[in-house]
Amino acid sequence: MVTYIAENLYSVATPAGSPVKPSLLIRVANPILARHWREYFGFGFRFWQLGLSHPGLARIRLAGLSPLLTYAVLWLLILSLRDRYALAAATLVTAHWLHVAVASFFAAPLARMVWASEILVALGIGLLFVDIVERVLAVLSRAAGRPAGGVS
Repeated sequence: MVTYIAENLYSVATPAGSPVKPSLLIRVANPILARHWREYFGFGFRFWQLGLSHPGLARIRLAGLSPLLTYAVLWLLILSLRDRYALAAATLVTAHWLHVAVASFFAAPLARMVWASEILVALGIGLLFVDIVERVLAVLSRAAGRPAGGVS
Protein backbone atom coordinates (compact mmCIF):
# COMPACT_ATOMS: atom_id res chain seq x y z
CA MET A 1 0.00 0.00 0.00
CA VAL A 2 2.82 2.41 0.86
CA THR A 3 4.46 1.78 -2.49
CA TYR A 4 1.18 2.21 -4.37
CA ILE A 5 0.33 5.53 -2.68
CA ALA A 6 3.88 6.86 -2.87
CA GLU A 7 4.17 5.92 -6.54
CA ASN A 8 0.95 7.77 -7.27
CA LEU A 9 2.23 10.79 -5.35
CA TYR A 10 5.49 10.70 -7.31
CA SER A 11 3.53 10.40 -10.55
CA VAL A 12 1.53 13.50 -9.67
CA ALA A 13 4.56 15.43 -8.42
CA THR A 14 6.85 14.56 -11.34
CA PRO A 15 6.52 17.12 -14.14
CA ALA A 16 5.28 15.84 -17.49
CA GLY A 17 8.16 14.99 -19.82
CA SER A 18 10.65 14.65 -16.95
CA PRO A 19 13.55 12.30 -17.70
CA VAL A 20 13.24 10.90 -14.14
CA LYS A 21 10.58 8.20 -13.87
CA PRO A 22 8.37 7.95 -10.75
CA SER A 23 9.32 4.27 -10.44
CA LEU A 24 12.98 5.28 -10.09
CA LEU A 25 12.10 7.77 -7.36
CA ILE A 26 10.16 5.16 -5.41
CA ARG A 27 13.00 2.65 -5.76
CA VAL A 28 15.35 5.25 -4.27
CA ALA A 29 12.93 6.38 -1.54
CA ASN A 30 11.82 2.95 -0.22
CA PRO A 31 15.26 1.79 1.04
CA ILE A 32 15.85 5.17 2.66
CA LEU A 33 12.49 5.01 4.44
CA ALA A 34 13.15 1.40 5.48
CA ARG A 35 16.42 2.39 7.17
CA HIS A 36 14.98 5.52 8.79
CA TRP A 37 11.53 4.28 9.80
CA ARG A 38 11.67 5.89 13.26
CA GLU A 39 12.19 9.32 11.76
CA TYR A 40 9.50 8.58 9.19
CA PHE A 41 6.97 7.73 11.90
CA GLY A 42 8.04 10.71 13.99
CA PHE A 43 7.59 12.95 10.96
CA GLY A 44 4.15 11.48 10.25
CA PHE A 45 3.13 11.78 13.91
CA ARG A 46 4.09 15.47 14.02
CA PHE A 47 2.11 16.10 10.84
CA TRP A 48 -0.85 14.19 12.34
CA GLN A 49 -0.74 16.47 15.39
CA LEU A 50 -0.54 19.50 13.12
CA GLY A 51 -3.48 18.30 11.03
CA LEU A 52 -5.69 17.87 14.10
CA SER A 53 -4.66 20.98 16.01
CA HIS A 54 -3.62 23.77 13.65
CA PRO A 55 -6.44 26.33 13.39
CA GLY A 56 -5.85 26.77 9.65
CA LEU A 57 -6.25 23.06 8.99
CA ALA A 58 -8.78 21.89 11.56
CA ARG A 59 -12.16 23.64 11.39
CA ILE A 60 -13.79 21.70 14.25
CA ARG A 61 -14.46 24.11 17.11
CA LEU A 62 -17.17 24.13 19.77
CA ALA A 63 -18.05 27.60 21.07
CA GLY A 64 -14.77 29.04 19.75
CA LEU A 65 -12.55 26.52 21.56
CA SER A 66 -9.35 25.38 19.89
CA PRO A 67 -9.56 22.08 18.01
CA LEU A 68 -7.64 20.24 20.76
CA LEU A 69 -9.98 21.52 23.47
CA THR A 70 -12.94 20.61 21.29
CA TYR A 71 -11.66 17.02 21.02
CA ALA A 72 -11.06 16.97 24.80
CA VAL A 73 -14.67 18.07 25.44
CA LEU A 74 -15.95 15.47 22.97
CA TRP A 75 -14.00 12.66 24.64
CA LEU A 76 -15.16 13.78 28.10
CA LEU A 77 -18.77 13.66 26.87
CA ILE A 78 -18.22 10.28 25.24
CA LEU A 79 -16.69 8.84 28.42
CA SER A 80 -19.36 10.30 30.67
CA LEU A 81 -22.38 9.25 28.55
CA ARG A 82 -21.17 5.70 27.69
CA ASP A 83 -24.08 4.45 25.61
CA ARG A 84 -24.68 3.51 21.98
CA TYR A 85 -24.64 7.13 20.83
CA ALA A 86 -21.35 7.73 22.62
CA LEU A 87 -19.87 4.58 21.09
CA ALA A 88 -20.92 5.71 17.62
CA ALA A 89 -19.49 9.20 18.25
CA ALA A 90 -16.21 7.68 19.48
CA THR A 91 -16.04 5.54 16.35
CA LEU A 92 -16.63 8.56 14.10
CA VAL A 93 -14.01 10.72 15.85
CA THR A 94 -11.50 7.85 15.75
CA ALA A 95 -12.17 7.33 12.03
CA HIS A 96 -11.42 11.02 11.43
CA TRP A 97 -8.19 10.78 13.42
CA LEU A 98 -7.14 7.68 11.47
CA HIS A 99 -7.92 9.37 8.17
CA VAL A 100 -5.72 12.33 9.12
CA ALA A 101 -2.99 9.92 10.27
CA VAL A 102 -2.97 8.03 6.97
CA ALA A 103 -2.86 11.30 5.04
CA SER A 104 -0.05 12.60 7.26
CA PHE A 105 2.18 9.60 6.73
CA PHE A 106 2.15 10.05 2.96
CA ALA A 107 2.12 13.82 2.57
CA ALA A 108 1.98 17.03 4.54
CA PRO A 109 -1.62 17.39 5.72
CA LEU A 110 -3.38 19.79 3.41
CA ALA A 111 -6.57 21.49 4.45
CA ARG A 112 -8.65 19.46 1.98
CA MET A 113 -7.25 16.20 3.40
CA VAL A 114 -8.25 17.17 6.94
CA TRP A 115 -11.59 18.68 5.90
CA ALA A 116 -12.53 15.55 3.94
CA SER A 117 -13.31 13.61 7.11
CA GLU A 118 -14.30 16.41 9.51
CA ILE A 119 -17.93 15.65 8.66
CA LEU A 120 -17.47 12.49 10.75
CA VAL A 121 -16.70 14.60 13.82
CA ALA A 122 -19.69 16.82 13.07
CA LEU A 123 -21.88 13.71 12.91
CA GLY A 124 -20.43 12.56 16.23
CA ILE A 125 -21.26 15.93 17.78
CA GLY A 126 -24.79 15.59 16.42
CA LEU A 127 -25.17 12.13 17.94
CA LEU A 128 -23.99 13.37 21.33
CA PHE A 129 -26.45 16.28 21.08
CA VAL A 130 -29.32 13.86 20.33
CA ASP A 131 -28.22 11.67 23.24
CA ILE A 132 -28.23 14.61 25.66
CA VAL A 133 -31.63 15.83 24.40
CA GLU A 134 -33.12 12.33 24.85
CA ARG A 135 -31.76 12.15 28.39
CA VAL A 136 -33.16 15.58 29.28
CA LEU A 137 -36.56 14.71 27.80
CA ALA A 138 -36.61 11.43 29.74
CA VAL A 139 -35.89 13.26 32.99
CA LEU A 140 -38.57 15.86 32.23
CA SER A 141 -41.15 13.21 31.38
CA ARG A 142 -40.41 11.31 34.61
CA ALA A 143 -40.74 14.57 36.55
CA ALA A 144 -44.13 15.19 34.92
CA GLY A 145 -45.27 11.67 35.85
CA ARG A 146 -45.47 10.36 32.27
CA PRO A 147 -43.73 7.20 31.15
CA ALA A 148 -40.48 7.91 29.28
CA GLY A 149 -40.82 7.73 25.51
CA GLY A 150 -44.60 7.41 25.55
CA VAL A 151 -47.36 9.82 24.69
CA SER A 152 -50.27 10.05 27.10
